[in-house]
Amino acid sequence: MLKIKSYQAKMMLAIIPTVVLGLLTVGTVAYLGINNLIEHELSKSMLTATGQTAATINTWLEAHKLEPETMATTLVSSTTINNDFTQIDTQNMNWYKFLDKKYPGFYQYVYAVNRSGDFHTAQKKGSDYVIVAGNLKDRGYFKAIMAGGSTQITPPLISLSTGLPAVFMAAPIKDEHNIPQGVVGTAISLTTVQQIADSLKFGTTGYGIMIAADGTFIQHPDKEMVMKKKITDTDQSTGELGRLMLGGSPGIYRYTVNSEKKIAFYHPIPVTGWAIAATMSETELFAPQATIMKTLGIALGVVMAVLLTVIWLLARRLSQPLKALVGYTQEVAGGNLANNFIETKSQDEVGRVTTAFNDMTKSLADLVRHIAQTTEQIAAASEELTANADESAQATQQIAGTINTIAAGSENQLNVVTEATLTVERMSTGIRQVADKADAVANMAEKASHTAQNGTHSIESAIMQIAAIEQAVTTSAEVVKQLGENSKKIELIVETITDITGQTNLLALNAAIEAARAGEQGRGFAVVAEAVRKLAEQSQESAKQIADLVHHIQSDTDQAVLAMMKGTSEVAAGTEVVHNAGQAFQEIVSLVDAVSVQIRENSATIQQMAGNSEQMVSAVEKIEEISKDTAGQTQSISAATQEQSASMEEIAASSQELAKMAADLQKAVSCFKI
Repeated sequence: MLKIKSYQAKMMLAIIPTVVLGLLTVGTVAYLGINNLIEHELSKSMLTATGQTAATINTWLEAHKLEPETMATTLVSSTTINNDFTQIDTQNMNWYKFLDKKYPGFYQYVYAVNRSGDFHTAQKKGSDYVIVAGNLKDRGYFKAIMAGGSTQITPPLISLSTGLPAVFMAAPIKDEHNIPQGVVGTAISLTTVQQIADSLKFGTTGYGIMIAADGTFIQHPDKEMVMKKKITDTDQSTGELGRLMLGGSPGIYRYTVNSEKKIAFYHPIPVTGWAIAATMSETELFAPQATIMKTLGIALGVVMAVLLTVIWLLARRLSQPLKALVGYTQEVAGGNLANNFIETKSQDEVGRVTTAFNDMTKSLADLVRHIAQTTEQIAAASEELTANADESAQATQQIAGTINTIAAGSENQLNVVTEATLTVERMSTGIRQVADKADAVANMAEKASHTAQNGTHSIESAIMQIAAIEQAVTTSAEVVKQLGENSKKIELIVETITDITGQTNLLALNAAIEAARAGEQGRGFAVVAEAVRKLAEQSQESAKQIADLVHHIQSDTDQAVLAMMKGTSEVAAGTEVVHNAGQAFQEIVSLVDAVSVQIRENSATIQQMAGNSEQMVSAVEKIEEISKDTAGQTQSISAATQEQSASMEEIAASSQELAKMAADLQKAVSCFKI
């Protein structure tokens, strides 16, 4: 497992994935919501537009169906149509001129048919109005009407009079017994119907198609298919579209033609059984989704780049002082105490640690410098002491030789006194050594007292640092608590948005009701009101999602506050433990001071005993002088010279050991660079 040692890397590794994941989640949710909303609204709008066009055609056909019905009841006589067309031709010509003037190029002609199928048309040829005759007894719509059927709107047919495609509106001419005696009707140019269907062209790839009840194309961008081919005879996917169009219900159909994904919005025309559809490329229809996705991606990329830059700069700024501190600490650990001073103006925890490091380095350098100087002095003194001890030892040996020669004659006489003198001298020497050791113990006790006092100061510094940490944790808890308060404010704002969307939804519903009351004129407004209502519902749902997110944030914030409070209590407990340790150190200092006082008192007592032992030596020497001055003096000198010789040897050995210790200490101090 990879171990990350850099504080900056750890910090960025903890923050960056969370930020990136959060941004990607928000972007994905936003894109999916917007994508679904746009697709739904576009599809609904296209289907509505197709339905409006179908309704327009249906209303248009219904309206023009009234014209032959009016003619059949008011202008044409059921008794004369089967005898003579003269009167009927005059009436039809007048009617055609009226219609041609009102709707130029709209009607091909007006015609009447007797029960034998003979017809006369009133039409325009060039600039002249003419009557054209013929027979249409084989037409299916004629047979249906003569069999008792009602007014017929035919599928597109080729006119027997003009040879052009047309839609025929035909109504029965009935006698007083309601029996059909003939037919009167109008021939409407197919171009007029095609123009209405062609208005369904959306975008650059879209186009409108219209099919008759049998599937024959009435309108198609490929004119070779109009009136010549049925939609059900095309490819499989287009044929399925035709079957859906003739199903009698509006709908949306997605299909593929030549590897291109397309979408069709179809709607029936009830009055004729026809159907109309608007079809276009899905890529073009949903192009706004791609634009929104691109814009959203760019925005998320910019935000992510800015956040990553800020995080990097923040992590770098926080870790830079620590890197410098680590570098200087490694130099100090290597013994370099020269110029290891870190400049800092920060007052936070890192700044305080840096200041403490500077103080510690300075104190350590002063201590090493003092030890080095003291060691040099000790080395010099030990060398001088060794030289003096050697000289004294040589002189003492010479004196001892002379005294031994003089005292040879009186050695037996003074054995007892000599033994007593030696015993007292050894006792005095032992007492002196005990006194020296007592002084050494007293010095060690003082050093222990100073060390304990330094430990007390360190404990006090630790208490102050823990107090600072406790304050920082408390401040963090307040910040997290404030975050919880802000999330509650956001929740209030979300509730306000929810109320507004609810009111908007209600207003949209009222607008839709008013539009329904307005009838055909309010249909467009009803579509807009419905769209507004849907958008309000979407906004209300989004507000609900935001509210859920805010609740999660509040829950996480409460947990963070509890964690901060627990951390504060743990820090307080740590402060109490360190405080107790400080008190223990103070008690140790008191005890060490008391022991030091007692040792000093014992040392004074031992010094006094040493003085008394010296007095005993003097008394013994006086006894020797009394017993025999010459022998006593000789023996005393001999003993003194022997003792001095032994002392000089001990001093020489001790000075050599001291010189060795001073050299070792100088070698240790030389590792530091000050």
